[in-house]
Amino acid sequence: MGLNKVDTNLGYEQNKVMCVCCGWGGEAFLPCPYGSEPRRKNAMCLQCGSLERHRLCFLYLKSVIPIDRTLKVLHISPETSLKSLFKSYSNVDYVSVDLYQSDAMFKEDIRKLFFKDSIFDIIFCSHVLEHIQDDHTERFRYEEKAFWTGRSCTTLQY
Repeated sequence: MGLNKVDTNLGYEQNKVMCVCCGWGGEAFLPCPYGSEPRRKNAMCLQCGSLERHRLCFLYLKSVIPIDRTLKVLHISPETSLKSLFKSYSNVDYVSVDLYQSDAMFKEDIRKLFFKDSIFDIIFCSHVLEHIQDDHTERFRYEEKAFWTGRSCTTLQY
């Protein structure tokens, strides 16, 4: 192995992948169905539809969600794989909001959330703010809903 090559085998046969969100494993993920050409290869899970960003967030969230106390979580524009993660914790009081997704618990515009300030321990929002004008202002408005000791995890499209 050369100095510039990283061993990505991780105990699986060469060229095999495993989704951390749903446990699916196979030869490769599907190409990303979104964005412009050329499509990213080996990006989307065949079983749950998670992309690289979902799998990375899944691992991060697993490392920061405590199991020793009750948490109130607000999930904005819920991704299926991450919703499943939050709901797998018996100590998480989970709330999801979206303006358009029918499976969200509340139909809400994040610019006008009806929740009181400082009630959530974790607010998770991925790839939403780039669709809102003046997203810097909106981020601070929805972060007011978190306890001052809480976490707000926001990812933006690059």
